[in-house]
Amino acid sequence: MGAQTVNGKALVGKVPIQAYLSYRHSDDTKAARDLLKVHCANHNIQLIYDEEQLKIGESITAFMDEIAAAQCIFIFLTPSYFESAYTLYELIKINQCREEHKSFVVPIKVSEAMHKISVGDVKIHCWDGDGNNRRKCRDDLTEKLRPHTSHSDQAWQEIETAFQRVLNPFLDKIEFSLEGTDNDVVLQNHVME
Repeated sequence: MGAQTVNGKALVGKVPIQAYLSYRHSDDTKAARDLLKVHCANHNIQLIYDEEQLKIGESITAFMDEIAAAQCIFIFLTPSYFESAYTLYELIKINQCREEHKSFVVPIKVSEAMHKISVGDVKIHCWDGDGNNRRKCRDDLTEKLRPHTSHSDQAWQEIETAFQRVLNPFLDKIEFSLEGTDNDVVLQNHVME
């Protein structure tokens, strides 16, 4: 007997799909998250994210590693996503796991400020410089990546690689955002295929 294949569209509505969300907390992303959660639920997709999943005392790092190993991952692209050691850690880990886990990654522009973003913009506006927030982000991310990464230059190389492999292939193609679009069409075209 040959291997049995399953058509993904045939399973829609029958088997719940689990999708994880990588995002930076803000008022904009909370509204977008809530909107995405409703639309996912309408299509039998369980949206899993930290505020709903994590209990007090549980490890945020373990949950971020769980996100990275998921088979379906939404990434909310906002300028602040690239200013957090936590979300940058998730992006790096998503890149490291995506081939092994055959992850389906869906970047979504939550902010129009993400219309023309490049890895160079991220480096200039979110990583380089001596501001306290930038320095803290560099130090925190470098610490999270130990023992494999011992210096912020190595951490930046990990970010750059993840940006190029995970986000860059989509940036020119992402024409949708959760602002002013038909969200059912977004899910239908990019998740249910």
